[in-house]
Amino acid sequence: MRFPIFNQYLSINISIHLAIIELILFIPIILSHLFQFSSWLFDIFFLFSMLSIILLCIIHYCLLPICLILIPVEFYLRKTGRIIKTNVVNIPVRFQKYIYIITALIYITITIIGIIVGQPMTEEELRYD
Repeated sequence: MRFPIFNQYLSINISIHLAIIELILFIPIILSHLFQFSSWLFDIFFLFSMLSIILLCIIHYCLLPICLILIPVEFYLRKTGRIIKTNVVNIPVRFQKYIYIITALIYITITIIGIIVGQPMTEEELRYD
């Protein structure tokens, strides 16, 4: 099975594929919220959602920063001529722009959701618990 090539840079391709994987990992989380009133379906999707949350944290906090750090390094190595071979892009240019915009929106929304969820509770919220 061949993966689609979105850009001539390897690090950008990996980050786009990581965004697609992160979107796929959100599916069990959404399904566990949809089936929360059904007992056995909720148990199955809850276990899958816990596993996908762990994988999302590993991808978003460990693998993605490495790819983002490698983008300028790969750009510099290509400009100096150390890396000559480029990937052959098999997707039209117009479709590539849409993919880049969607990938940026995915990462921005995941980061904003992570910031909102990670906020500590205020004193007023703690009084009602």
